[in-house]
Amino acid sequence: MLFAAVALCALWPTTAPAEERKTVTIQGTEPELWMIRELQANGFADFRARDPKSSKIVSANFLEKLLSGKLQVLLPPVIKLYDITVEGDVFLDAQVIAQHIYICGAEFKGRVELRHVTANGSLEVCNSSFESEVTFTECDLIGGVRFANDSFEGGFYAKDSSFRQYLRIIGRAQYPSKFIKLEDVLASTAIELRDVACDDIILTSVDCNSLAITEVTVFGALKASELTITKRLFVSDNELGVKGSPPIEPEREYALFFSDVFVGTTARLYRNRIEGNATFTNVVANSILAFDGSEFRSPLPSHFSLLNCNADCSFSDTTFSAGPELSSLSIAEQLVFRGATILGDHPLLIKQCNVNGVAVLDFKRVPSSISLEGSYFKALGLPDIPERRQTVYALGGMDFQRITAKGNDPLRWVRFLEASDFAEPFGSRLRTFLLDDGQKKAADGVRVELKRHQRKTMEKGTWPEFIDRVYDALLEYGTRPWRGLWIFPLCVFVFGMFVYRRKHMEYTGGTAELGSRKEPPYWSVIYTTQKLVPFFFLLELEGWKPRGYVGWFYLLLFPLAQLSLGVFLAHYAFELI
Repeated sequence: MLFAAVALCALWPTTAPAEERKTVTIQGTEPELWMIRELQANGFADFRARDPKSSKIVSANFLEKLLSGKLQVLLPPVIKLYDITVEGDVFLDAQVIAQHIYICGAEFKGRVELRHVTANGSLEVCNSSFESEVTFTECDLIGGVRFANDSFEGGFYAKDSSFRQYLRIIGRAQYPSKFIKLEDVLASTAIELRDVACDDIILTSVDCNSLAITEVTVFGALKASELTITKRLFVSDNELGVKGSPPIEPEREYALFFSDVFVGTTARLYRNRIEGNATFTNVVANSILAFDGSEFRSPLPSHFSLLNCNADCSFSDTTFSAGPELSSLSIAEQLVFRGATILGDHPLLIKQCNVNGVAVLDFKRVPSSISLEGSYFKALGLPDIPERRQTVYALGGMDFQRITAKGNDPLRWVRFLEASDFAEPFGSRLRTFLLDDGQKKAADGVRVELKRHQRKTMEKGTWPEFIDRVYDALLEYGTRPWRGLWIFPLCVFVFGMFVYRRKHMEYTGGTAELGSRKEPPYWSVIYTTQKLVPFFFLLELEGWKPRGYVGWFYLLLFPLAQLSLGVFLAHYAFELI
């Protein structure tokens, strides 16, 4: 036993093996080694503190090893690098970044690509420039990602990546970015683009809690499709499609394009200036969808189709260079154009829309033409139409439950429809509403206008068309029966003028003398007029006394004619009052 113990003690090593006694040796350039020493000593490496003549260049390969932990040195939990220049392409593939990364004032001379990377900490880069593209592909970024005042001269592209907290690209850089593109991206909290300038912003298949794009200048287009936003969408105070000259093919140039977008709460697009074409299609908002204060400056109409919002859809204080086209909208509450301005000769088109609240057409400048064809409104608020402006309305197939008018009564508004497509069921619905509301005069005006529009479908120059015109001229399709009272006095007047003239000639033998006394000149027109209007004397009262059936004609017909004429004048005076 003693021999075995001695032998075991002889075999047990008293010192560490030679390979364990070696210290880790880091290979790198002088700036790279200095950076490691600064990180270990101070927790950050600030190249601004070095001699200005000293090199600030770090190789991309060395930075890859630093971020992925391959240098096998003890590093602080937060890696802070200031005023660094990185030469070459940075490529991280299937690596884990354990520390928080903060880089400020850096220059990246090559590409920066992260593929299948998991970042446990946050990543923040500010006041830096990237000469080539920055790419995140199938990355899992557990901490927040923030770029502030950075220039992506080659563009920023994130695809099939998950941002567990937020993605923020904010702040205006010295040079505009080429593009910002997000495709198949998931952000658990927010995506924010603020105060940046770039050629294009393209968002495709993005799922996030909220999306905010504010104070952005886009020289090309902002395009968003297949977005799912759990809470709110906020796009405000942006300049989109800002180019030095108009595009060659404006019908193909989009400055703003939203398609297949779902917003869990409010979608607010405030005070944006859009120089090119704008299209919104298949957008769903569970609350307000608003474009208030925006300017759509394209010479072609902006398109809004298949919009669905569970509250108001608002275009308040919005300016359109060409009338917008709204089609197949479903709005739970109000459609608002309060204070909106529509320039040019393009019409405002609201087709096949369903508004379960009030359509407030209270324009700052009334468009030259408004089409509401095939739309339904629970309540229709009519604009205050200036007397000097003729607005053409197209209302074929439009329906509503009630109607309100600001600044004028519905009858006045109806008169503006004379040059419009005033068709069913709008006409019957409007007339029924006005009758139920006690506005018979306005309801009669609607009936007349509807009949006149029906007359436009008749063949010109035919008897039915002529009779219809006469019926309209005399009685306004039966809505003004008292206007026919003047026809009877007119007939009596014409007939009496003929009878009195003939009988006078018979009694005087064709002369103006009666007996031995010379009478003044005789005019049957004046004589008949004074018989019809008793208080009208023109010195013909004694010119001739009627006899025989002419006397009965005077006694029977003239009082009736006088009564009809009196009633007609009374009605006419009452209508003027």
